[in-house]
Amino acid sequence: MLKFAHAADLHLDSPMRGLPDYPGAPLEEIRGATRTALERLVTFALDEAVDLVLIAGDLYDGDWRDYHTGLFLAAQMSRLRDAGIKVVVASGNHDAASQITRHLQLPDNVTRLSTKHPESIFFEDCGVVVHGQGFDSRHVTENVTPGYPAARPDLFNIGMLHTSAGCTGHDEYAPCRQQDLLDRGYQYWALGHIHRYEALSADPWIVFPGNPQGRHIRETGPKGCVVVTVDEGAVQVERRHLAVVQWELCSVSSADCHDGYGLLERMRAQVEQMLDQCDAPTLAVRVLITDDSPAREQFLAEPERWLNEARQVVTDAGAGAAWLEKLRVESVASDAPVLAKSLPDGSAMEILQTADLLPASMAALTDDPAVQDLLAKLPRELREPPDGLDLSGDFLSQLVPRARALLLSGVETRGDE
Repeated sequence: MLKFAHAADLHLDSPMRGLPDYPGAPLEEIRGATRTALERLVTFALDEAVDLVLIAGDLYDGDWRDYHTGLFLAAQMSRLRDAGIKVVVASGNHDAASQITRHLQLPDNVTRLSTKHPESIFFEDCGVVVHGQGFDSRHVTENVTPGYPAARPDLFNIGMLHTSAGCTGHDEYAPCRQQDLLDRGYQYWALGHIHRYEALSADPWIVFPGNPQGRHIRETGPKGCVVVTVDEGAVQVERRHLAVVQWELCSVSSADCHDGYGLLERMRAQVEQMLDQCDAPTLAVRVLITDDSPAREQFLAEPERWLNEARQVVTDAGAGAAWLEKLRVESVASDAPVLAKSLPDGSAMEILQTADLLPASMAALTDDPAVQDLLAKLPRELREPPDGLDLSGDFLSQLVPRARALLLSGVETRGDE
């Protein structure tokens, strides 16, 4: 029986820019997350007693700031060497030979695939041959798969490549079609570059394992590697989650919600459900408030207050294992004409009617140089949202609905007195 682990896109020591802007974020845990994910990958490989570990590109995140990145990687590879586990690495666009200026000799259990041409690495003791090629520059724009060696009928053939493989929405590196991979006749393709798990084919398996650790809110969901077991010709692929921080989007509808605290309870319930399904020790969540309601109007009227209320709810729901990355209030169509019907005649009614005539976008207003000069003089808190709050795009375009919400809140408060 053959067993190997397939990982990619470690992006070791990725800088995680902008973290200080998030109050309450577990900064040290997130900054060290890519290293911890690698440690967990190595521990998993040791526990599973795999024969091989394949890393299909982007071990690094570009040029090193110092030698500690390479030393850490070498130390983890030594743990595998001591257990007799071989490692094959195909460099990707982020760690191409021309981008990394500080080279350290890795332990002798690590084989780097050639960056000049496709080659084959034989592991006769476990009946495997690995075919592949790494990147010798950041931009490899040609299809290199036609030059890959022919399959060996007496061995289990694995192809390795860092590629976009025709997936839309990604930069094209070593572009190829799925048929190009199938034409090689290999039993497994270990791909890298796409940061989400995706199996392009199951016969044979053509797999992107995703990255072991998501680095920001655009890399949501469980992250890790895959373990592949080959027994009497049958190939089984299973995912293993390795991330220490899992990023997620939480969409909370405010429809039919009349109170900000009621909306917070909806938020709590959904975050608790996410925590139940989260395999990582820490959940980083961005909350999206959708639909129109009086509760949403309260969030717009006092954004900083409700932002901090939301932070507390998320932290409390996770007992410290969750934090609010950002609160985003989605734009919705104005409901002022409906709300205005409940207001008394007078200035409040006139203000709402005037606000309804203002353009939905601030662009029509800010074209005027005099208006631009006025906006430049506004305090920062009026020109930019509080840290951690996103009012769905142009912050200035939300000033009118925020003012409307604040006005309505004041009218309702006076009515209760």
